Amino acid sequence: MNGSIRINPTTVVTQATAPRPAANQNVHKNAQPETLLLGVAPRDMAALTEIVAADASLNLASTLDDLTAAVANDNVSVVVTPLTTAAFDALDVAQHLASIGYYGQLQVLSPELPNPLLVRREIEAVAKSVEVELVTPRAAWRTLA
Repeated sequence: MNGSIRINPTTVVTQATAPRPAANQNVHKNAQPETLLLGVAPRDMAALTEIVAADASLNLASTLDDLTAAVANDNVSVVVTPLTTAAFDALDVAQHLASIGYYGQLQVLSPELPNPLLVRREIEAVAKSVEVELVTPRAAWRTLA
């Protein structure tokens, strides 16, 4: 029994899972939280009115490099991006956010999907620190399809 681990019979061993970070963990206490719109085309703006607060502080980015610079200021609490764009998709965005140490919310604008839970889980699997939410606004049938 040399090298074996002895466990106290009253010890409960469970698989530890990291707690979800707060959606605004990146935000400084005294700063106005920002919503970053990444790769959002003008045709998606009607969908945004349903999910972004009217008084939200908005910042725009078009590339993943712009995303890095915007998140570096630590005021971004929510990133909004379409499920797919010509240059990247939500999976790329989630991976990039996790790689730069972002702890916050990623809202993905999506058309109606047959299995949205599967898509959300796939995105979350590559970015444990990012809270993923698939959003299908009422305007999505016109703008995101």
